Amino acid sequence: MTEPVAEHRIDAGGHALEWARWCRDRNYLLGDETLPLDRYDALAAPILAYSIEDDDRGTARAVDDMMRAYSSVTRRHLVPTDYGLEKIGHMGFFRSGSEAIWDEMIAWPEDAPSRG
Repeated sequence: MTEPVAEHRIDAGGHALEWARWCRDRNYLLGDETLPLDRYDALAAPILAYSIEDDDRGTARAVDDMMRAYSSVTRRHLVPTDYGLEKIGHMGFFRSGSEAIWDEMIAWPEDAPSRG
């Protein structure tokens, strides 16, 4: 016999409160001393982080703030007209028409800085 779905609900309230607390902190989650913050710098994988000129949520400043925890970040800032696009916005990166950006992203791992 299967258990009722209600028995498997996730308490998202605690997670939402934690996220809200991070959002109010200038250092975002890096200001949360309960987290193992040293692990961010220890991450050996290269990271490619984009900001997009017309993204009002993932601004260059926001992405820079998020990525400062990592030591192996390649940062790129996308301007829609550089790719023949009128706009990209917050989710346009994933839409059809953004293939030129995808090609650049796919080629990146070969050029990624190694950390050894």
